[in-house]
Amino acid sequence: MMYRETGDRKYLQHAEKIADFLLSHPNMPEDMIPYWDYSAPERSKMRDASAAAVMASALMELSTYSARGKKYFEAGEKQLKSLSSPAYLAKPGTHKNFILMHATGNLLRNSELDGALSYADYYYMEGLLRYLRLINGKELYKVI
Repeated sequence: MMYRETGDRKYLQHAEKIADFLLSHPNMPEDMIPYWDYSAPERSKMRDASAAAVMASALMELSTYSARGKKYFEAGEKQLKSLSSPAYLAKPGTHKNFILMHATGNLLRNSELDGALSYADYYYMEGLLRYLRLINGKELYKVI
């Protein structure tokens, strides 16, 4: 977003470094839904659908600016497909009407564990909307 709003390539390069770090992390699960803190000495086994939703949405936008856009698009697409699977997508009318299951707020403080978070649903929907625009050949945003 900073690159989109300023046109300053240092923000694009920084976003690429963050994406590359997360996508190549040795503890990233096969389905691309990260553990709550996959770098902690005693890594949690709890997944964080909210982190995946934020990543997927960001990767969709990053894919439109980066020379490595195909890589970022495919990673975000894989995350969105995992989030849309029965493992993470709540059935309508369940899960207190939230969309995503298995979101984690703060494991260390025993807060919002393996449940629902409004921002998980928000970024999931944003990611899906971005994905649909891109696969239909539409522009997301104009860079300054």
